[in-house]
Amino acid sequence: MTTIAYKDGVMAADSRAFPGHSGYIGTKMKIRRLPDGRLIGASSGRAGACEAILDWYVAGADIKNTPHSVDRDDLHLLVVHPDGCAQIASHRWTLTGMLSNPYFAIGSGAKHAQAVLEFGGTPEQAVEVACKLDWGSGLPVVSLTHGTPSPSPKKRKRKRN
Repeated sequence: MTTIAYKDGVMAADSRAFPGHSGYIGTKMKIRRLPDGRLIGASSGRAGACEAILDWYVAGADIKNTPHSVDRDDLHLLVVHPDGCAQIASHRWTLTGMLSNPYFAIGSGAKHAQAVLEFGGTPEQAVEVACKLDWGSGLPVVSLTHGTPSPSPKKRKRKRN
């Protein structure tokens, strides 16, 4: 499983690779930043499912072409746009409409993360606490921001002698 939390332009996730009940098998990235600044994160209890969910979304999120390896009952996807509005898919391939909230959390440790966020914690702190309390989440915590475009170069005024 997983814990993914978002607040104030930062998405954080645990990195434990955990294929169901067969134990810890390593670490992996469960979140991505898209070129347009959207942050996406996926949670699933099956090995390889997070990557399949993220790849599906990046490829256009076509409902008619969902990954066969992912059981929709084990699907959690969080998409946060640069303006902070989010969409969530939980136990289904369709995303909600745009949601507005000060923070978002998905995955098996979401309730722990939500408590930390509610009381002023950062997404990284929220996921770290979830890693301590949720059997399906594990350190290290990784995070991404929406990023900002590089500022355009300022034209210099020429000094006249």
